[in-house]
Amino acid sequence: MKLKKVLTLKLDKINKNSDFSDEDKKNFATLLRDEEVSYSPNKKQLYVSYNYLENEDETAKMRKKTEQILDHLLSADGYGNRQLAAMLQDTPVQLRFTDGKSFDGEMSVRYEEGKPVPVLTLNRGAFQAGDDALAMLISHELGHFIDLSAHPQGYQGCFLQGGEHFADLQGYKICSNAGYDPQDYVRFLKTKKHPFLQKRSAVLDSLAKDSADLFCRKTLRYTADLYDKVEKVSASMMQLVEKRPFPVNYNEALAYIVQKGKAEDQLAAAEFLNKTVDDEFRFAVNEGKAVQDDKEAFTRRYVAHLAKEALQQKFMEQYMDADYNIRFDPALNRGYCTVALMKVLEKADDAGVLKSVLPKDKELSMHPKSLIEHLQHVSGGKYGNCVHHTGKGQSLDELIEEKNIRPGAIVVLTMQTEENEVSDLNGHNHAVIYSGKNPETGKAEFTSFNNEREKWQSGRFRFGYVIDTYRLFKQAEAEQKRFRSFMQQKTAGAEMS
Repeated sequence: MKLKKVLTLKLDKINKNSDFSDEDKKNFATLLRDEEVSYSPNKKQLYVSYNYLENEDETAKMRKKTEQILDHLLSADGYGNRQLAAMLQDTPVQLRFTDGKSFDGEMSVRYEEGKPVPVLTLNRGAFQAGDDALAMLISHELGHFIDLSAHPQGYQGCFLQGGEHFADLQGYKICSNAGYDPQDYVRFLKTKKHPFLQKRSAVLDSLAKDSADLFCRKTLRYTADLYDKVEKVSASMMQLVEKRPFPVNYNEALAYIVQKGKAEDQLAAAEFLNKTVDDEFRFAVNEGKAVQDDKEAFTRRYVAHLAKEALQQKFMEQYMDADYNIRFDPALNRGYCTVALMKVLEKADDAGVLKSVLPKDKELSMHPKSLIEHLQHVSGGKYGNCVHHTGKGQSLDELIEEKNIRPGAIVVLTMQTEENEVSDLNGHNHAVIYSGKNPETGKAEFTSFNNEREKWQSGRFRFGYVIDTYRLFKQAEAEQKRFRSFMQQKTAGAEMS
């Protein structure tokens, strides 16, 4: 393969990647311009002999962590991520682990039936760093796979420096798209004295960055992690509920509805329950679901479901709120949907940018209505433009499209809407995370807690509010920078005087 063609392959892959800015693409072309192609095997290829780990327990932990990161990388929305997911659909990454102490890894490619298969080798030392640095290392090696898989089988030529830059650039975007911070990896490169490693860190530092976008992507990653954890806990709790004797009757269901604040007394609860059963029964029929028996039997089953849910709900509220609200009171909490999302936001905001924006009183974060009202009025209404609501007849999908809302936003479904279809916070509300658009239908998808549903589309509940977390973070970050600049100027003025 001619030198010009090798150059063209690398440049084309970067130029087609919509994750990169025009300036990033121009800089990469400059990096490749002066390097000569090498056809001889380097020292590492000739002499390295791996000592693979034999401890099965240790290997299993490393494999689990690596597979978790790979799952996030391949499911994230980004040009390189989608490209990798398509490439690895039929040929998953093969993993190897060595007892090497250094923070390092290697990608090799072997062929099965003419298809390139990635073989990722990671040192034990790579797992001593945090998840962000490890994710960037894995992404870097996957960048090598994107590069190498474009070469013909048996081709030995390579750009020693250009190949590393290519893997760095591809890896940086793949990593950040999945909600991992690549800067931990960059800081590691900066600790090394080798001139080329210093050059690599400088190139990565020059890439266009968007901290608000990274925050939203972290939100999605932590939502997925918490969802998996809660789903397991919820399933184990449901097993306890199934085993435990529980009085399943109409009065129990009515008491549950009153306790949840959906009705003031048992008479109102009965009306609510009857209407709910009517809606559920009609929805089941309309959706073509099998309704095995008459409405009376359907009602009995639904009441039994509510009673079991009551006990499970009690367990889950205590599980979700125990480390969040030290004044936990089941009577005040109407569910843990908002609490779960606040946990996610606080974890994603590791730099504390939103600390001055989100409610200091945790109780205000426990319910969608109080959270939205707080954001509309905090700092004199400065962040009110980050909260949007559906207008008359407007659906959430239309609002998300109109306002160009990014995944990671918080959506509050108004489960009971006014007759004119205008969103109303005074009824029962449910907070969810906007996960992105379904690639096939183009419809908005959501992930939610307090009913544990992942990537579902809004059907009956089409109205509500959207908290634009991208804009919220962007404005809070700008405000934080202005404040720091003011304090620096004030300090400098005091020193001069």
